[in-house]
Formats: sequence, C-alpha cells, structure tokens
Amino acid sequence: MEKIYMLDEYAMIALVTLDSFLIIIVLLLGAFVKLEGYILSLKQEIEFLSKDNKMLFQSLSKENDSIKKSIDSIAKEFLKEQMAHENLYKTTDRAKELLETMDMMKEAVMQNAQLNAMITQSEVENQELINQNHEIQRMLGALNDVSHQLSTLEGSRDSEKIEKVFRNIKRQFSDFL
Repeated sequence: MEKIYMLDEYAMIALVTLDSFLIIIVLLLGAFVKLEGYILSLKQEIEFLSKDNKMLFQSLSKENDSIKKSIDSIAKEFLKEQMAHENLYKTTDRAKELLETMDMMKEAVMQNAQLNAMITQSEVENQELINQNHEIQRMLGALNDVSHQLSTLEGSRDSEKIEKVFRNIKRQFSDFL
C-alpha cells in the first residue's frame, strides 16, 4: 500500500512538472506571436514611409518641371526684350551703353534670385529626406536588435531572462508607438 502511495506522489510531481513546461511553452508562443505583430506593424510603417518618400520625390520632380517651364518662359521674354533693346541700340550709342549695363544688372539679379530660391527649396527638401531616412534607420536598428534578442532566447527556459528580454523589446518599441 505504501508503494502505491509513493507512485501516486511521483505521478503527481511528474504531472505538475509537465504542466509547468506546457504553461511556459504557451507563454513563449504567446510572446512570439505578440512580437511578430509588433514586427509586422513596424514593417508596415516602413513601407508607408517609403511610399511617402516616393510621393515626395514625384512631387519634387513635378515642381522641377514647373520651374523649368517658368525659366523657359522667362528666357523667351528675355529674348523679346533683348531684341527690342537691339533696336534701340541702333539708334544711339549712349543708350546702348546704358541699356547694356542695365541688362547685365537685371540678368545678374534675376539669376541670383532664382538660384537662391532653388537652393532654399533644395535645402528644405534635403532636410526632410534626411529626417525620414534617420527615422527609418532607427526602426531598422530596433528590428535588428529585436531579432538578435529573440535569437538569444532560442532553447532558453529561463523565464526571468525571457521576461527581461521582452521588457527590453517593449521599451525599444515604445519610442515608435
């Protein structure tokens, strides 16, 4: 009778141990599923930022075309004005000298203004692209870090280590959410 009682105790201990392992496995699977969801949402955010970056590039390309058309229009007007000035040049030598000086000054001012506007616009757009690229690099770094941390958990049964890793991952992604 005493042997049966001892067998029941051993069976009970084995059952409790088996249940503990099953609970740990279920908790790990739940954590992996949750992390997979975080990773998926980060990938979607990266895709969204890439699409936004492409749309910005297309918009800049359209603005560039518009600027080129405006410059062409200004050049045509300038040619018309230059032809009118040439007619005046023929009438008087002094007027010719004055008009040449005025034309050079006018052209220099116009070119300077156009270049300044283009430089300012390019600097703003470049800064926006740098900011977006920095954010994407931060997200990729976080994803790589999570991947590394998860790889350290493979085969691990230390629940404290697992909880510590999950807290670190949650802390990293809290910046993005």
